[in-house]
Amino acid sequence: MKKVLFFTKYTRMGANSRYRSYQYVTYIKKNGIDVDIAPLFDDKYIEYIYSRKKLFIGDIFRCYFRRFIKLFSLKKYDLIIIEAELFPYIPNIFEWLLKVFKISYILDYDDAIFHHYDEGFLKKILLGRKIGNIAKNAKAIITGSPYLTNYMNRYNKKIYEIPTVIDLNKYPVEKAAMPKIFTIGWIGSPYTEDYLLEIYAPLKEFYKGHNYKLVLIGASQKMVEKLKDLPIEIVEWNEGDEVGHLQKFNVGIMPLPDTKWTRGKCGFKLIQYMGCFLPVIADPVGINKKLVKEGITGFLPREKKDWISVLEKIYKNEKLQIALGNEGRQIIEKKYSIEVVHKNYLNILSNIVNKKF
Repeated sequence: MKKVLFFTKYTRMGANSRYRSYQYVTYIKKNGIDVDIAPLFDDKYIEYIYSRKKLFIGDIFRCYFRRFIKLFSLKKYDLIIIEAELFPYIPNIFEWLLKVFKISYILDYDDAIFHHYDEGFLKKILLGRKIGNIAKNAKAIITGSPYLTNYMNRYNKKIYEIPTVIDLNKYPVEKAAMPKIFTIGWIGSPYTEDYLLEIYAPLKEFYKGHNYKLVLIGASQKMVEKLKDLPIEIVEWNEGDEVGHLQKFNVGIMPLPDTKWTRGKCGFKLIQYMGCFLPVIADPVGINKKLVKEGITGFLPREKKDWISVLEKIYKNEKLQIALGNEGRQIIEKKYSIEVVHKNYLNILSNIVNKKF
């Protein structure tokens, strides 16, 4: 039996790894390929970074050392799938050794991690060419957004754009009942919560004449103070409960500043919202412009003040909420579910494992 190894960045607790790697395992095994997963960082590490506690260098060294030891077993695998890079902030010595020992690997990107290395004199000197060098030797590269595809296309022509998608089996086939209080919802982590500050002013202005609550899944308690004077409810993220909480929203939001980092994002929040029959509002940055159909599935306010007017439209019109949510769900079912995209993913893996390219 053919065998592949995923070098993920995180365990299932990390959204990137959970949706880009772990959720494909069942499909890969059904296709007659055995799978092992070796995350770089463990649950303890993820809990620390989400709580913003200080990490001990020993914890990071332990994670790196465990991955280093795993490298000695690579010969028993037909293919390695690497989430971004083997060792963050270390030159591409180990990826180069994969080439030397003729070990086939695929790279998967759902963030513009290459921008970590293009700022700061020392980082640019030591690591500025790292991602490009890794990409050149990959059998294929899977990306989650057009921005990432365009960047990787400089180094490798075998690029396959596969969005970060949801498992529809976990998302009910009907819209949940409307909440009693109009609920503006957001899902994320302490690392992305500050994007909400982008729309603090319009949310505060909107609150003057409207009864609503702002529910934040996965944010830290610090956001209560940062977004003071807003009716905030913080919900602790849990994989088993996230869909149930999402269903309690009237509208899902994704504010983003326009930066080189955010242009590479894959818009997964929007995909989750639309999977729950929710209208969406997002800043027109990166893939958001592709995912959101203006006036059909949601809105892309160009100015911060425009957030007030589009929230007003959705707030006043329950029929519009339902119509936008239904359109969004149809798009997810056709293009952004694991049930649809896993076939493309399996084709890439199978062709490499079976030496077809």
